Amino acid sequence: MYLDKNDSPYLYEMLSGGTNKKWKMKPWQGVVVFVVLLVLFQLIGGFLYLLWGIPANAIAEMLFFFGGPVLTARLLGIDWRDVFPVKKPKAQGVFGTLLMWFGAYQCMTALSMALALWFPRAFYSEGTSMNSFVTGLPFLGSVLVVALAPAVSEEVFHRGILQYSLQPLKRKWLIITLMGVYFGVFHLSLIRFLPMMFLGMVIAWLRQESGSMVYGMLFHFVNNFYALAVTFLSSGISQTAMEQSYSIPLYAAGYSFLIAAVGPFLLYLGSWLVKRSASRQRILLFQGNRRAVILMAVITAVLAAAGLILFVAGILVYLR
Repeated sequence: MYLDKNDSPYLYEMLSGGTNKKWKMKPWQGVVVFVVLLVLFQLIGGFLYLLWGIPANAIAEMLFFFGGPVLTARLLGIDWRDVFPVKKPKAQGVFGTLLMWFGAYQCMTALSMALALWFPRAFYSEGTSMNSFVTGLPFLGSVLVVALAPAVSEEVFHRGILQYSLQPLKRKWLIITLMGVYFGVFHLSLIRFLPMMFLGMVIAWLRQESGSMVYGMLFHFVNNFYALAVTFLSSGISQTAMEQSYSIPLYAAGYSFLIAAVGPFLLYLGSWLVKRSASRQRILLFQGNRRAVILMAVITAVLAAAGLILFVAGILVYLR
């Protein structure tokens, strides 16, 4: 494996002291921790929910997904600076993270639209249950329970102990892909698996490249806060309108794909800013990233073409 500090500053920093780096956790141990904490959260968290309602979700999140990983690291004797890296964020990295979130959100929206076309009832059912949970508290209370607590605790769980457990694999994209699978399974929803897997991969990339969980926490908080704000702003829509909104017309799906076509570029631009911030070196926008540029162009072209086809087909169906 050829490793360059501009390609993956975090792995370079961890391995530059020698190729015989001894990791104190193995991937299979991460799987055990994931299953145990998720099962405990569902069982005990569900019981706490019956006692105290929605606020219990934040308590359970912090108990199992913050406290659990911290206890695991303590029991295994892992240096907390390795498993829970926190570095002072830089303005360039923060801006890059926000660009990556906006680009990822557009791509995730298009993916969700595609799934809604294929599985409208499942998508509607998932959406209504999520909306009722989110709006079960006043707005500020929901910000704490739905946005802030998960942004901290779930990042400590996923980008902390779980991503640390995968570092012995040494292959960056294998680690990032497996972290996406973790994040998709974590949400326990077949209809949301692919969108959540995609988001999980993006946040895992942030952790892997920056060597810090701070940018991932910011990404996670902004994503949850935005979804929360949109849900509250649309809470006055009638049930009939909601049902109609889950019957996705083709032209609406096409429009979302056309908008998502800008997503790959925003992801690339944001990642460039994050890497510049982490590497402390001047990196040109398209320096040494020919494959990434080609992939960005291909995905953009596919999204734009799919969006145009769906949009035109939807208009023709509407005009019939």
